[in-house]
Amino acid sequence: PLERSLIVLPGGRASLLAYKQKRNPVLLAQSQGWRFVKFRVLRALEKIPLINSQTWEEQVSSDPIEGAPPGQMMMF
Repeated sequence: PLERSLIVLPGGRASLLAYKQKRNPVLLAQSQGWRFVKFRVLRALEKIPLINSQTWEEQVSSDPIEGAPPGQMMMF
């Protein structure tokens, strides 16, 4: 189920994941049903004294995986 299917990754790799999903439709299709969560979200959850399903959902959804901001130049 979606509530139990998590992949935790460093926040610095989130844009790489978004880039690869955008470029590879097969990867995007295979990653459907999984929720990608950044480590910092779990650290924030650790500090909340009482966690219920609403708190969990708010925190996990608060920091989505997105690509790099437009206009950022790549360095070679």
